[in-house]
Order: sequence, then C-alpha cells, then structure tokens
Amino acid sequence: MARIASYLLAAYAGAVLLSKGLEREGLLVCDCPRDCWCHRPGLSVFRWTFPVGHGGAD
Repeated sequence: MARIASYLLAAYAGAVLLSKGLEREGLLVCDCPRDCWCHRPGLSVFRWTFPVGHGGAD
C-alpha cells in the first residue's frame, strides 16, 4: 500500500512540474480572474493539477 501511495505521489509531483513547465513555455494559459487562488505565490504550481475552486474550471 505504501508503494502505491509513493507512486501516486511521484506521478502527481511529475504532473505538477510538467504543467508548470508547459505554462512557462506559453503552452498553457490561465484565463481565470487575477484574484483567483491560483495566482498566489506558492499555489500557482497546483493551478493545473488541482482545479477545485479554480476560476477557469467552474
């Protein structure tokens, strides 16, 4: 069970890093309002992998 959890965590971290890289390259663009949680420092890395309450995902 711990091995599965570690694989899932590694896959999630990989998705976070991949989406952040795609965003920096301009391939992903966030169109939500500037006051959305995803524009806050530190939280922007989860913009594409945790869309709950995200301005563009409503």
